[in-house]
Amino acid sequence: MARGDEAWRRRAEGRSELNAAPRPAAEAVAAYGEALEGSPSDLVARWKLLRALVYQGEYVLENRSARLATFARGLDLGERGIDQLAEVAGGRSAFDRLELAGKVEALAGADQAAEIYYWTCIHWGLWGRETGALAAVRRGVAGKVRDYAEIVVRLDETLDDGGPHRILGRLHFEAPRVPLITGWIDRDTARHSLERAAELAPDSALSRLHLIEMIHRYEPDRRDEAFEMLRELLTWTPRAERPLEDARALASARAVLEEWTR
Repeated sequence: MARGDEAWRRRAEGRSELNAAPRPAAEAVAAYGEALEGSPSDLVARWKLLRALVYQGEYVLENRSARLATFARGLDLGERGIDQLAEVAGGRSAFDRLELAGKVEALAGADQAAEIYYWTCIHWGLWGRETGALAAVRRGVAGKVRDYAEIVVRLDETLDDGGPHRILGRLHFEAPRVPLITGWIDRDTARHSLERAAELAPDSALSRLHLIEMIHRYEPDRRDEAFEMLRELLTWTPRAERPLEDARALASARAVLEEWTR
């Protein structure tokens, strides 16, 4: 665990402008993997491995097959962690039959529940992105992302810069309404979730960018405001604790501005 934590702290060392160097992420993944292998019930090692795999897949790996394999591994690891958490309700089958409020109540005293659900949720979303729309629909990815993010909102809405709100907001912002599949998509939920994410972490470039994009697309009378918010965002500099993550978000913001001003 100590080696994993040290490698995680060094994850931005040797990076290029928008990509991480392979070694620190690989060291974090290997160390957390060893920790989990030695203690399979250790939920801290499990969620830290999930987080490291997300970083490796998003910021290091350029090959689609490698990314897909990484996120598939994350799904397996995450779902096993949820199986472990579900023992508080008599096992996974019984737990899955509970309504949202019942699941949250059952998990309220479970250490690391928010982290396990959060990083598993992200792996589902990234796996869905890499595997394609048809496979994602067949596996019910959108519903899983929604359900897991809603649980995390109620367990710890501040996690990862308001991450569960950001995930929910982006899901309701981007996903199409498909009868019997994603008919629950709601643009008001997108707005409220992204506003809350930005409120919880006002220095998060990613949360601010998602909010700006939502305003521009769905609130035409506020498009001038969205432009001003975007231009202001582009004056930001990456935070020391998240240099690569913020640099990617700001690069996306520049691309959005270029698209809007064509």
